Amino acid sequence: MRGATAMVADPFTILIADDERASRDLLQRSLAAPGREIVTARDGDEAVALLEERPFDILLADLNMPRMGGEELFHRAIALRPEIQVIFITGYGSLETVLGAIQAGAYDFVAKPFKLAEIQLVVRNACDKVALMREVAALRRRESLPLEEVEPAAPSRPVTVAPPGAIGEYQRAAEGGWESADTRLALERIRAAGGLTEQELQSLEERVRARLGG
Repeated sequence: MRGATAMVADPFTILIADDERASRDLLQRSLAAPGREIVTARDGDEAVALLEERPFDILLADLNMPRMGGEELFHRAIALRPEIQVIFITGYGSLETVLGAIQAGAYDFVAKPFKLAEIQLVVRNACDKVALMREVAALRRRESLPLEEVEPAAPSRPVTVAPPGAIGEYQRAAEGGWESADTRLALERIRAAGGLTEQELQSLEERVRARLGG
């Protein structure tokens, strides 16, 4: 639209850690898409160095790498970037290790031999989660603003913000599982309170409904 400035979302940053060059290159090509920035690391040490330099949204790591394996890399990664979504690529013999990591906070895993469509789906779902986490964080920042700093959603009604704790309640519910009824309840509390623009409400509701399959 002429005279308007479009808001461009930050790209999803994805770090691929794999000691096999052919595998790194294949994953980088197959996961490339608009709105994504993909960086590769030859091993766990290089991946940690990159994580120390800048944040990444998603880490895709081969479990079996020399020197620093995927399990150690996972623990180093979440210590540096607690919100990073870690996806393991593993052989069937390592599933017990991976499941333990998932219990400790890893996002998901893909077992070898994998199909590209399978890993593309897992990464796409991880991107969806990151997008929703960003939106929740933005709403939490909005909730913390003083009343006079919140931009009115419409001039015809008073400016309000979500009730205290509603955004935090939503985030906890979302982190506990997208299928949770608590997630819907928290969203309804935010919606009922007003103070958010229709565009913000629609965007948030669409993301939640998509994750819940509703």
